[in-house]
Amino acid sequence: MLKYIVLSILLIGGFSLSFISDEDALLSPDASGALCIRLEHMDESFIMPPVDSNLIFPPSSACFGCHSFDPNGLAMVNANGEDVSFQTDWEATMMANSAKDPYWKAKVAHETYLHPEHKDNIETTCTSCHAPMGHYTAILRGATHYGMEDLMQDTIGQMGVSCGACHMIAEEGLASLLGGQLNIDTNRVVYGPFEMPFAAPMQSFVGFEPLYSEHVSNSALCASCHTLIIESLDAEGELTGHYYFEQTTYHEWLNSSYNLSGQSCQSCHLPELEEPVVVSANYIFLDPRAGYSQHTLVGGNVHMLEMMKAYKDTLGITASDENYDKTISSTLELLQQKSVDLAVEYTGNAEDTLEFEVIIENKAGHKFPSGFPSRRAFVEFVLTDTQTGDTLFHSGTFNEEYELTQYDPSFEPHHHAITTEEQVQVYEVVPADINGVFTTILERGYQTLKDNRLPPLGFQVQHNVYDTVAIFGMANLDTDFNFDENGVEGSGSDVVKYRIKVGTYLGNVQASAKMHYQSVSPRWVNPLFEDDEIPAIQHFKSMYDASDLTPILVASMETDTLSIDVINRVKNVSKSIEIVVYPNPVGADGRIYISTEEKLKHIWVYNPLGQMIPILNQTDSYIDLPTFADGLLFIGFETEDGRTGTQKIFK
Repeated sequence: MLKYIVLSILLIGGFSLSFISDEDALLSPDASGALCIRLEHMDESFIMPPVDSNLIFPPSSACFGCHSFDPNGLAMVNANGEDVSFQTDWEATMMANSAKDPYWKAKVAHETYLHPEHKDNIETTCTSCHAPMGHYTAILRGATHYGMEDLMQDTIGQMGVSCGACHMIAEEGLASLLGGQLNIDTNRVVYGPFEMPFAAPMQSFVGFEPLYSEHVSNSALCASCHTLIIESLDAEGELTGHYYFEQTTYHEWLNSSYNLSGQSCQSCHLPELEEPVVVSANYIFLDPRAGYSQHTLVGGNVHMLEMMKAYKDTLGITASDENYDKTISSTLELLQQKSVDLAVEYTGNAEDTLEFEVIIENKAGHKFPSGFPSRRAFVEFVLTDTQTGDTLFHSGTFNEEYELTQYDPSFEPHHHAITTEEQVQVYEVVPADINGVFTTILERGYQTLKDNRLPPLGFQVQHNVYDTVAIFGMANLDTDFNFDENGVEGSGSDVVKYRIKVGTYLGNVQASAKMHYQSVSPRWVNPLFEDDEIPAIQHFKSMYDASDLTPILVASMETDTLSIDVINRVKNVSKSIEIVVYPNPVGADGRIYISTEEKLKHIWVYNPLGQMIPILNQTDSYIDLPTFADGLLFIGFETEDGRTGTQKIFK
């Protein structure tokens, strides 16, 4: 039997609901003038009392009475009639299932196993972001700790980052509270982005008042859980008195052009629809709202989403396979279309060496990768003989366990130029303990050995939060890292040079470059699995071992086929290319004059380490070098007919 709701608008501004049943009724005012709404999907379970006043947060089920899929297609649909409801988009996300994340649970178990004396503090810190509603219910009621055992018995905690976890954060203290500290408004209010919300149903059925506030659209709403600072421990579990910045995504955004232009975290991770949307089912008189944000909340964790989908029943996850497929697809789209741009270019020959550049630009509003430090991206570069199919050079290979075969045992340094297959460009953060040894134990993080993750556009060393998001390692010496071709800081890009010796090879070649991404690399999980007698680690390991963890291809490009037919003559080519370079040694002003009848296509200068020296100014008769370029240098030429040559110069 179909159900109808009779909504009677009262003079005092309230309303009443009553059900009528009529197989043949049509949507129309009844005799009393009340508005009847046909809702085939509703039953008596819709009539429920408000959320118990003893509960600080409403369970997600209380919100989804109006904000879930509307089979009548009147609300929560886009211009094509597709479901864009909060529930559908949210329930298969990492946020929705943050308290059920098997990797997170294994990491917490491992940290507390190693440092049991800090168990309460570790678990309380971790649950503040992964189970915020359960955590803050306990803390606001006077508890000093909220741990994993509490979480396992707590239905509201198991809901992860649910509706109330974000929409009940107060504006006061926003962005100044970090490390999972949230200022929860306990006045039974829910903040939203729309002015003049239709409050009566939420007040009556849920017991919470919806209020408009701009702060829910501010990146600072995300700051606390995405700026994680920990107090370091040594191997014996003693506090070092030193604080380590484990995750700083919010600060990375602050130090970017996205902050200056007002492009918030929400604008990417809760994408706004162009068309207006009716934001609540059951009330046909509601006007559509412009600026509706989908709660897709995707990041870059494809592998964990796939793992959660495969082990839904084991993990206690109720989201449908269809919704998981939608979230995974959206995550791949974000990674592959909105994370980085990649290009590969052939830049010429230098003696028996082919030179290429791989240019990578970060399109994210924070570092790439960002967040949990197990995440990394790397470049795979391949030079292939197109006639035989033989591989002439291959950097960035990985084995059947998805580990990089060329990775240095300690850690792979950042490379300005790659000259051998044993080198690979890996963008990552490498934390170390108080002794300077790489560690995956978060509580022992004390210093950073390397952080060459791609900065966002506009990233500046002089920014006031730079100390929390600093670049570490050889990337600081790379003039192409976060600097454009004119030496201006903040490009959000990197140029990796590949110099490949091919000897006397003749033939046709093609170069390709790929950017791969791993959210959980073997380097991070292998130390965890050494203590696999811990149940949470056993549980995660069984899922991990059964999963396809092939690195995600983020971007790729290949060159046109190149014909190499002069390499075997390069060493003697200077005899046939008559070029006079003077003065030699070069004067302090850095100007080098060039005299030749040849038509030059390219000129480049590099030092004995293979590092390219920028040319500040170039004309047909001279070039200018920067003042820092001293010592032995090589100047190379390529003519329009493809001939190349080099000369030594001193400055």
